[in-house]
Amino acid sequence: ERLNVKPASCCVIEDTVAGVIAGKAAGMTVMGITNTFKSEALGQAGADHVYQSYSAISCFFESN
Repeated sequence: ERLNVKPASCCVIEDTVAGVIAGKAAGMTVMGITNTFKSEALGQAGADHVYQSYSAISCFFESN
């Protein structure tokens, strides 16, 4: 809200199931990273994308 950006225009990177659920509840695109939980758990929680490393997330942003 402070940035005057709609949640649908935001992306959040989360490493916990609770974080994924919160990001989705806020209406954001959620990228899960497997620092804490396995990819299956993050995906089942609703993550739009799941990555194994921050460099993989960086590659996603560089290609889009």
